[in-house]
Amino acid sequence: MSYDGWTLHNTSKALKNDKEIVVAAVKSSNIAFQHASDELKKDKECVLDLLDRGMDVGEFIDDKLLEEDDVKKMIEEMKRK
Repeated sequence: MSYDGWTLHNTSKALKNDKEIVVAAVKSSNIAFQHASDELKKDKECVLDLLDRGMDVGEFIDDKLLEEDDVKKMIEEMKRK
């Protein structure tokens, strides 16, 4: 099964909190991350992994993570590309 933003929007809370499912959906469309669980949006490891893969999810991550230097740096680097 493939996952995209619409699929993630219409799925269970458990799947919205499953990193593998969310990464698969975000690979299809960065905007899918808006439908990820709040826990994953706050998960620094998950967010850094997505950013490292070149997935532009900065507008959907938790505001507190946006204040973290390494997260800011990766988002800035992505914008330069």
